[in-house]
Amino acid sequence: VHIRLYISENFANNYPGYAEHIEYVLGIMEKLGSLSGKISLEVLNPTPYSIAAQEAENYGLEPILDNNGNVLYFGAVLISSDEKTKVIPLFLKERQNEVESDIVLAVHEVSEGDKKPVLGIAAPNLPLLRKTYDDDFANSAFLSELEKYYVLKDVGAERIPAEIKTVLLIGPHKISGTFRVALEQHILRGGNVIILADIYPEAEMEYASLINPPKVDINPFLSNFSLKMDEDMVAANQQRAGKVFMPEAGISAFYNYPLWIDLQNNDIIQDKIFRNVENLQMRSSGLIFQLPDFAEKVEDGEFVPLIVLQERNSTVSSEMMSRDNLALNKSLLKDFSDSALLGAMVRGNFQIKRRTDPQSENEIILSSSLEKGTIVLIADSDFVLNEAATDKDNSLDFSPYLFAPKNDNLQFLIDLIAYVESVDVGQNI
Repeated sequence: VHIRLYISENFANNYPGYAEHIEYVLGIMEKLGSLSGKISLEVLNPTPYSIAAQEAENYGLEPILDNNGNVLYFGAVLISSDEKTKVIPLFLKERQNEVESDIVLAVHEVSEGDKKPVLGIAAPNLPLLRKTYDDDFANSAFLSELEKYYVLKDVGAERIPAEIKTVLLIGPHKISGTFRVALEQHILRGGNVIILADIYPEAEMEYASLINPPKVDINPFLSNFSLKMDEDMVAANQQRAGKVFMPEAGISAFYNYPLWIDLQNNDIIQDKIFRNVENLQMRSSGLIFQLPDFAEKVEDGEFVPLIVLQERNSTVSSEMMSRDNLALNKSLLKDFSDSALLGAMVRGNFQIKRRTDPQSENEIILSSSLEKGTIVLIADSDFVLNEAATDKDNSLDFSPYLFAPKNDNLQFLIDLIAYVESVDVGQNI
């Protein structure tokens, strides 16, 4: 793989803080070259009207203007021996923690092609799925980030294809009918299902212009795995309250909003699951409970808390939710003496009441596990969407290299998927 790195010589002079970042990017590329022996590096200065500047434009590198209106570039094109190309249009300083994986995965893609595992995606109530003209996923930030590691495939109500090891289900209202059967059978065959459930889905409500939250009832499905999600109460914590910008009495100001919870690393159960997750921000999260019948339904199983708020917690009914009210009137909150469980994983051999496939009445399906399966429940779907996780709004049209994470929300999701698949997504590369 040959890397053509385009760096305008005046880039660091026009954008303070980039001098060290440029050296950092150069260092990674030189390190990769020395480790592999099969990666060469060429550094070009795309001065105005030069051949290098024309190449940078033709490849689609992101143009940045200097103080005089001249175009600057700081991006790369990776070219394989058989002329496959991969473009990183801009090395944002704000993505420095992601730069190494961006480069390594780009090298892998251009040299090996799409030899990536397939990840199933289902988001029935959010505008995250296909473009209108083909089966590609729109470039929402977390989907773009996942595409660095996985081939994304929409899953519907039919049986989950064998090539899919993990299904990511985002914001379901119900899990019923043929889709419920498909997910149950997937888990019983040793597959993984990660559910981002939300009883107060802020992004969906904004998108669909909903005044009241939708009725969420996924407990009939969850109960098979000894899990339950409260269908009404939303978790709150005044000590970990995030900031919201809100006009009040004609004055715009920031207020503490206890339903936007800033979690720290001691709230996130690491235990070899999460690598560098220290700051997780969740929005209007629900509450998760383990059912008392765990030993009956899960054989040789484990219940793993993932996100736990240990103390000083409160709740509020989703029907009482109002950002204005809760930012200014804390009396609406009710004390919650127990620790608040916001994320949990159950892994083991499951026993599910035998049922008949609704689409094939004569076909008897599995009622017990062939292999250990895994179900993960996170009581929030908003935390991976753009406005919660990145510096972008919820536009669906931007490159994965052109957003900066606000927190570790996306890394949390990537690490979680890698863990349930029992792989380190960067190890083989």
